[in-house]
Amino acid sequence: MVEKKSFFKEYYPIIIIAFIKLVLHFITNTNLLGYGYFIDEFYYYACAMRLDFGYVDHPPLAPFILHLNHFILGDSLFALRFLPALAGAALVFLTGIITKELGGKTFAQIIATLAVTFSPVILVLNSFFSMNAFEVLIWVFTAYLIILLIKKDNPKIWILIGIIAGIGLENKHTMVLFGIGMILGLLLTKNRKYILNKWFFIAGIIAFLIILPNIIWQITHGFPSLEFYKKSELIKGLSLSPLNIFIMQIISYNPFFLPLWFAGIIYFFFLKEGKNYRLIGWIYLFIFLILILQKSSRPDRIAGLYPLLFAAGAILFENLIINIKQNWIRILAISFVIIGGLILLPFSLPVLTPKLTDKYLTFIGLNIKIEKGSNRSRLPQYLADRLDWEELIKELSKVYNDLPEAEKKKAVIIADSYATAGSAEFFGKKYNLPKVISIHNNYHLWGYDGATGDIMITFGFNEQEVSESFEEYEVKSVFKSQYSRLNGLQICVAKKLKYNIKDIWTSIKKYE
Repeated sequence: MVEKKSFFKEYYPIIIIAFIKLVLHFITNTNLLGYGYFIDEFYYYACAMRLDFGYVDHPPLAPFILHLNHFILGDSLFALRFLPALAGAALVFLTGIITKELGGKTFAQIIATLAVTFSPVILVLNSFFSMNAFEVLIWVFTAYLIILLIKKDNPKIWILIGIIAGIGLENKHTMVLFGIGMILGLLLTKNRKYILNKWFFIAGIIAFLIILPNIIWQITHGFPSLEFYKKSELIKGLSLSPLNIFIMQIISYNPFFLPLWFAGIIYFFFLKEGKNYRLIGWIYLFIFLILILQKSSRPDRIAGLYPLLFAAGAILFENLIINIKQNWIRILAISFVIIGGLILLPFSLPVLTPKLTDKYLTFIGLNIKIEKGSNRSRLPQYLADRLDWEELIKELSKVYNDLPEAEKKKAVIIADSYATAGSAEFFGKKYNLPKVISIHNNYHLWGYDGATGDIMITFGFNEQEVSESFEEYEVKSVFKSQYSRLNGLQICVAKKLKYNIKDIWTSIKKYE
């Protein structure tokens, strides 16, 4: 009689590694080293306090999740980042499960899960609250269901895929790209039979019904997300050549792991064992082609596929050494992944002070730019954008509280971006700030809240922009920051807006 293993005994390597991933984020989700809230977290929080069926730059799921998180856990750094950290641990565990489903044994499971644990882009995405932390998990879970669909030859699994795809669309519209890649992958392989049945179409209907509230919101608001997506790549993104995009992938997913994910591509396209699941390889190539066509500088756009490549690559390596009875080879391979991950850890997470991070990355010669404006800091943008926000709001509060009482009653803060607006709102009660408006993304849709323009504190606009819009102004503060993009940010007291704010509000929106 075969003894049935307990859940922990069967999965203990991947459970332990998933737990390590969780603890790693819990430890770094503090401000002990001087890092605070990330730039986008303020905006997600603002959206979470104004629940809707859609927003200019993202669907409604992430704000809804954050609203519940706020109600249950509060607004501390640890609380805000609890679910992204949990999503990261779940991703590691799911990668191990997928490796096992594809035929990988303990060695392959350990290698694949360690690669996901220490992959720089994935570490970054799980280190602060955003829809991206959940997108990677949703993509990988969808791929897992596709693997089960093929392995069990059970078309009814399409129902689950439809539900997860709908949730994915409510989280981020780029789920569409995964869906298109999946259909192309099915058509290009023998698995095309799975789209010629009723369950596939039922799944499509389910996904459509889940995303329908957001579609209706888009229609009633004039499809603002389409305008945002078009402008965002042009205004914020860097234009890279195909070679530089490939190099960005190598750096962003750890150069030590290149043999692993390259082996994953070989597994799906050239090995007999991967033939049944080749559509995953086609999804990867399709989305990589999209990055090339867009000349995209954002390596995170394809993050949801690397755990699958790591899983497949780990199986290939396991099969190569399976007949070698020398344990030192396995230990060496595992050590190589761990050491490679630790070397790049300061590149991904706030494990060193900003000053030491700057010195360390300079020493190893590593820094990347993913958006325009990120060159304002010597640190990677995703670390630099966690610095000095509360210090900036203290400066803003000083400017406001120095106003005469009569002016304070009429003053409104107008911010240049969702980040400055969101940070002023987030810390507003603590520092006694007035209402905040902005023309950026969904702040523009929320309106000007009765502001007249008689007296405004301009927050983030440069002096030329202020002088063109107001009859009187005075620069009250120019913020100083050594490592963040906030260095040089201006705070002005401006009076007598030259235009009627009601008449111009529609025309001054900034969707980017």
